[in-house]
Amino acid sequence: LPEIAHHRATLTVALEAPPDDPLDHALALTRAAAALGTELSAIGVFWEPTSLVHSTASFAEQAADASRDDPPIFLWVAFDGSDDGKGGRSLMTQGVRALGGAMEIEVDGSRRDGEHVFECAADAALFSVTSRAEVGDGDVLEVTQGEVRVRIMPSLRGDGTKAWRLRVA
Repeated sequence: LPEIAHHRATLTVALEAPPDDPLDHALALTRAAAALGTELSAIGVFWEPTSLVHSTASFAEQAADASRDDPPIFLWVAFDGSDDGKGGRSLMTQGVRALGGAMEIEVDGSRRDGEHVFECAADAALFSVTSRAEVGDGDVLEVTQGEVRVRIMPSLRGDGTKAWRLRVA
């Protein structure tokens, strides 16, 4: 949001007694930020775990019908995609673990189009955050585009963490 460079004030929103469950915490914080941002005519909402900035109107619209069954995953998770210039597409999430998900989601060098890679990663992130099911190395996840195999591998970030590496073929 270009207009954020000219903002005059910031407001930090925190919950005094946040729920223990990370998903419930994110839902409550999202509702509070949307209500305050709308009431105060804020320019945008900064979601700290991802460093994403959303317009207040867009944030409030997605927060309006947010629930445990239909969380606003695109407010809470950053999807960083890249193209290697040779037809391979990669993607890494940021924010899945903060929501209680098992690990961040990654795709490395898929030959599928960017939209397909993004949809598979978004479905896997949503599954990880809402299901709390144990997913092991080699397990298969059902996604909108079919099925993807999950490998538990060192993150592409090289930070010592592990990630769900999706095989998006």
